[in-house]
Amino acid sequence: MELTVRQQQILKKLVKEYIKTAQPVSSDLLKLEYFVDISPATIRIELAELTDRGFLEKPYVSGGRVPTDKGYRFFVDQLPQPKHSLEKRFNDLFSQLANTFNLAQRAASLLAENSSNLGMAYFEDLPCWKEGWQDLALAPEFENINYWRGFLKMVTELEQQIPFIVKENQTSEVQVFIGQECPCHNKDFSLILGEGWIGSNKSQRAVFTIAGPKRMDFHKNISLMNSLIEALS
Repeated sequence: MELTVRQQQILKKLVKEYIKTAQPVSSDLLKLEYFVDISPATIRIELAELTDRGFLEKPYVSGGRVPTDKGYRFFVDQLPQPKHSLEKRFNDLFSQLANTFNLAQRAASLLAENSSNLGMAYFEDLPCWKEGWQDLALAPEFENINYWRGFLKMVTELEQQIPFIVKENQTSEVQVFIGQECPCHNKDFSLILGEGWIGSNKSQRAVFTIAGPKRMDFHKNISLMNSLIEALS
């Protein structure tokens, strides 16, 4: 059974709010911020239905709700086509770089600066370049030392898996992995991957990644990755 229009609206607003605040979202907040014409009781009924169907979960008995992997996936699949807003900026910067090492460093840095997540650039003849640890540490999830450890382990594993992930999912489109979809063992994070080709004759494959908490700003980060890939093209 498909979600009703109202259920879709409630789910999308809840995911958006949770991405922004990292706090469980209550029916009272949804009414106050988004649904002034819907009664709190009706919102609670819809939240209960979305929870029963696996789109939301309630981490605390008396608290609000948070998205599940299924809820995030619905949200991402419903996003409008992202604009390549930074493509010209990337083009201008890349045209000034002399070698692949500088390109990897700058690409990872741009992804990190604009996403506040970890930016990674993998070229076949270079070690994986990573930028953005400092901004990433400001996310509330990383106040938990075990979360940090899990993320570091995931990144290490991801470096080894990137060539195979892209090979198995050969597509020109940006790929989004959420929670359980992630190819690494730890499922508490989200990844956005894009593939491009570099060099004078476009002979060398490059893989770029944005890695961060599961609740990352998907719309901005997908647009960012598309801008980077388009600039390389």
